[in-house]
Amino acid sequence: MSLCLTPEEIAELTGLTLPRCQVRRLQEQGFARARLVRGKAVLERAHYDAVCRGEFAPAQSARDTSGPRPSLRAIK
Repeated sequence: MSLCLTPEEIAELTGLTLPRCQVRRLQEQGFARARLVRGKAVLERAHYDAVCRGEFAPAQSARDTSGPRPSLRAIK
């Protein structure tokens, strides 16, 4: 078994054929380590398995506004 999903597996998983769109879709699905390499979508099989088992949770986005907002004031 290869270290990465095959192009056919990625196409089946995303329902897309354009690699950059596949990477975006994979990242939206929680596969944070999906990336473009030489114009091809790449996803490590171990990462895919970990996400599917619920063992990998990506770090909170810096743009996540669900928590309390800090109080910021200009320093004079």
